[in-house]
Amino acid sequence: MHKEGLKKDLRKVCVIPARLNSSRLKHKVLQIIEGKALVERVFVKAVESGFFDQVVVAIDDEQIGAYLEKVGIEYFMTSPDCPSGTQRLIELVEDKKIEGDFFVNWQADEPMLPQGLLIDFFAKVEISDADVVTVQRQIQSKEHVDSPHVVKVVTDHGGKALYFSRSPIPFYREEVDFADKKIFEHVGLYGFFAHGIKKIAKMQDNSFLESCEKLEQLRFLEYGLSIDVATTQFASIGIDTPQDLERVRKYFKKESQLFL
Repeated sequence: MHKEGLKKDLRKVCVIPARLNSSRLKHKVLQIIEGKALVERVFVKAVESGFFDQVVVAIDDEQIGAYLEKVGIEYFMTSPDCPSGTQRLIELVEDKKIEGDFFVNWQADEPMLPQGLLIDFFAKVEISDADVVTVQRQIQSKEHVDSPHVVKVVTDHGGKALYFSRSPIPFYREEVDFADKKIFEHVGLYGFFAHGIKKIAKMQDNSFLESCEKLEQLRFLEYGLSIDVATTQFASIGIDTPQDLERVRKYFKKESQLFL
């Protein structure tokens, strides 16, 4: 259990894992949005949030490094063999390239995480005694409940994760109006206390649950880590497809015109 009063003194480090190759959108993190590459947009958003003592980018290709060098953003090269953003973060911690008490994995395709979501997230961090902290939001559409691309989460009475799934959970055995169902989607913002990082680094890559659902957080649960889940009402727009990119470009274009 963390001692009360120490949380506000945590050194918080944000790591933005930026991978060059993307299956659905070529060189996604270098796509330009109103004069700035996506990865720069995310970096600026993280810095301007005011929550972090340090913000860095973890890259896997020199093309990203060349861009970040040009715009003066701190970055570190990580192994191209890292299977996930979490592993890139862990690599930086283990190599002592970054030091802190709490590390946030902010996905490089999330330039529009709402400040309200971050406030909800860090409010949970302040009272957490877990290894990992993440976020959930109540699902508003049946389409999202049924979609395997929307990860669902259930928690215990204390707000700790019991399970994550691509399937609808919980399953309502009896017929219930959708408006009365409480089904939550997992928002992919992760925070790791330093002791949680040490535990994850020691895990073997043999999680049955992770292999079934292709969700790394199931490995955390299978190995006994505790995951606190903050609840938020705020939604974000991630960029996975060309259509998502155009939506975000239109948003930033509109924002820039407000200052003309």
